[in-house]
Amino acid sequence: MISCVDIKQRFDEAQFANLLINLLDRSYEVDDDLIHVTTSIGSASYPDDTTNIERLMSCAEFARGSAKHSSNTCTYSAYSEDDMPKLQRKFMIEKKLQEVDYDRDFRMCYQPQISVETGELVGLEALIRWTDSDIGTVEPEELIPIAEEMGIMSNLGEWVLTESLFQISKWNENYGKDLSIGVNISASQLEEENFAEQVMDMIANTGVKSEWVDFEVNEAVAIEYGRRIRNSINRLRKENVTFSVDDFGSGYTSFSRMIDFHFDCIKISEELIHRLASSSDAQVVVKSIIDMAHGMNLKVTAEGVEQQEVMNIIRPMGCDVVQGFLFGGALPADEFEATWLQK
Repeated sequence: MISCVDIKQRFDEAQFANLLINLLDRSYEVDDDLIHVTTSIGSASYPDDTTNIERLMSCAEFARGSAKHSSNTCTYSAYSEDDMPKLQRKFMIEKKLQEVDYDRDFRMCYQPQISVETGELVGLEALIRWTDSDIGTVEPEELIPIAEEMGIMSNLGEWVLTESLFQISKWNENYGKDLSIGVNISASQLEEENFAEQVMDMIANTGVKSEWVDFEVNEAVAIEYGRRIRNSINRLRKENVTFSVDDFGSGYTSFSRMIDFHFDCIKISEELIHRLASSSDAQVVVKSIIDMAHGMNLKVTAEGVEQQEVMNIIRPMGCDVVQGFLFGGALPADEFEATWLQK
């Protein structure tokens, strides 16, 4: 944190932020790896934004978070009065999480994953859902960053994984299936020293075959954390757990960086898939991703397939698996079972 005090003249926050970005935006060589650092800066002003010092720091941090999640490059954001409702909601979520009961307040939903070749159900993605009477629905994109900030992601992630493993074990056993289940894993979980061992213990306790488990890692996580998560990934892959790069093509990385990791599947981002019907350039990009992925022996899943027109474009490209509202959204366990397994 940088505090600018006793300023006697007009202070240009943006100019000062850009000065910091120019100082920090460079590459560093660490153990033969070239690490490029990006910078996210948020600012708040006294007394314009608030007269409370703790709230001032919170406003600046909120602005920094907004800058970080709105861009993949060095960026700056100033707190504004329009941000207050979002900041207040964040405070409410934090307060609720301090007293939340996982089994009572959270529930898991499951979205089907369909083979392009056969049209059959081949897997599902596990997605956490939280609806509170005071704050309404909290989507995973909103929940996970706050949980990580609060240091409770390990406990939350353990609950999600346990629920998901028990569910896929039950369904595959009861219906004679061999479905895989995709579970989103955060950087903080992968960084835990004994994460791989804990996962293998949970797999053994739930009766799940390790090849049924697919961990989805956001591509930003894979690139930003690099070596720090590589050991966990390699250890689990030796036990036949697979890894998918989620949201691929959203701007963080390229295939040249994928060489450093051993993944099994690429999930093309909804952003790209949604543009297929209206953009020939998007079609070229998606076809190139599929071809290069197959050249590296990676499977490809298209996320966010919502229209038959998009499906008609994806199918001849050779995409392996699709998921999206064209086939069905995420359903609670009982509804998923009735819709996809009992029938």
